[in-house]
Amino acid sequence: MNCCRCIEASDDPPVYCSVNARMGREAEYPEERPSRESKRVLVIGGGPAGMEAARIAALRGHRVTLCEKNPRLGGAMLLSSITNPRIGPVLKHKIREIQGLPIDVKVNVTVTPELIGDVKPDVVVVAVGAKAVTLDVPGGKRELVLGRGETESIFSGHPLPKGALLQRFLSYPGALLLRLFYDPALLRWALRFGFPFGKRVIILGGNLQVSNSERPLRSGARR
Repeated sequence: MNCCRCIEASDDPPVYCSVNARMGREAEYPEERPSRESKRVLVIGGGPAGMEAARIAALRGHRVTLCEKNPRLGGAMLLSSITNPRIGPVLKHKIREIQGLPIDVKVNVTVTPELIGDVKPDVVVVAVGAKAVTLDVPGGKRELVLGRGETESIFSGHPLPKGALLQRFLSYPGALLLRLFYDPALLRWALRFGFPFGKRVIILGGNLQVSNSERPLRSGARR
């Protein structure tokens, strides 16, 4: 994934890896062994954490249901795969792992008390991600301001929740295309023309998500 977390930790062991949680902790986290009792496990959230929780539970012999409210698995990795080409193969690997195990995957499903009652799980794993910080400044609630969650929602196959009327209208066929056909390389190319945000973009914040976005935005937007 080239996040360099393992390299940063090499001077201060143990070494950690953002993809392989067992790396550097092999004694603490041995290979998965079948559980003494098979339980019904419901995992809420199909991002990297939810997929890993579902994978481990299935490997231990539990009956796993994985629910994701968006059209496909991936969570924040759907957006980061667009902005950082190195993350795409990691996401594909995680999805292949899920597909190769007896996991009941449900997409386009919002978990409700009624659904939990139908599944009757013994264990519920909530892996819905962190809540994004809102922009609490004058003008932060204007139609043209999109939060991180809204941006991730767009690239998960949902139309623009707000903005200019023409942009919102054009976002519907774009959202349908994303639901049916998701290609990070194609979306990186589309960002050159300002789709779906426009060509003049201001990014507030300097964390990893923003720094990863620099490459595709330079050709079609201004920071």
